[in-house]
Amino acid sequence: LMPAPTTPVGFTVLWLHILVMDLLAGTWVYQRAQARGQHHAVTAPILLITLLMGPLGVLLYWLTERLSGAPWGSRVEQA
Repeated sequence: LMPAPTTPVGFTVLWLHILVMDLLAGTWVYQRAQARGQHHAVTAPILLITLLMGPLGVLLYWLTERLSGAPWGSRVEQA
């Protein structure tokens, strides 16, 4: 593994990369939850966790889908 960036530019590039990936994951979770009619009270904390720690938020969303009985990977009808 490479050491963490030590220059301000390297740190900024790394931070932007992580931010963009978390925002994309959050957008995916939000759109999928809306399409499935998932309640905002369930979705909001998952979105917060996704924006702070992307993979953990996606994992939590996956668990809520599984617990609700929705098959993972099933197609969601787009309006």
